[in-house]
Amino acid sequence: MDNHLPARFLQHLQQEKGYSRHTLTAYRSDLRSLEEFLCKHYELSLSNSAEVPNITPRMIRAWAADLMEGQHLKAKSISRKLSSAKSFFKFLQQEIGLSTNPAAVIKLPRQPHTLPTYLREQETEWLFEENLFEDSFEGARDRAILELFYASGLRRAELIQLKPSDIDWDSRMLKVTGKGNKQRLVPFGQAAKEAMQAYQQQKSPLSGVNSHSHFFVKKDGQPLYP
Repeated sequence: MDNHLPARFLQHLQQEKGYSRHTLTAYRSDLRSLEEFLCKHYELSLSNSAEVPNITPRMIRAWAADLMEGQHLKAKSISRKLSSAKSFFKFLQQEIGLSTNPAAVIKLPRQPHTLPTYLREQETEWLFEENLFEDSFEGARDRAILELFYASGLRRAELIQLKPSDIDWDSRMLKVTGKGNKQRLVPFGQAAKEAMQAYQQQKSPLSGVNSHSHFFVKKDGQPLYP
């Protein structure tokens, strides 16, 4: 999405807020959804600073209704898209002097209350059974990923971005870069260490030119997708 104002907003989130690539992808998708709706129904564009002041709360509300009734999105997804729109227009208030934020008055849809899901002890043990993992690069990698998730509680994006230099094998500590580029030290256990080292042995002969920047990679040495 190369629209002028949205591109400046995404650049602001990346450079000044330190948002991850995954988060930026979500914001880009949300703004594209709003852009397409406004263009189709009101012939307005988010990229045109002369047209943006004509966007009203009624238009944003109509977009939210279309997401719910026309596209059948869940409340959580709609809330995220509305939050993205609010952040974008708030940025424009500072960037181009937009007088009002048309998304600010829109109430987020209610989230259904659900009980958290969890694994029973036996189900957790099943996850680590040897016969679930192939005797291959992918099998060793997937077991190491599961062991590390279980041992450390890392977020998915944090695990994907983990670099070999972030791992202190002797003290069994990870240097993790989280949201906002904040770093913290996270311990991991012996089982995770053994699984990660077994994966590393499988990885070494297959290492491609890009495999050294990320610890967990695909077989061709490229970083994993979320």
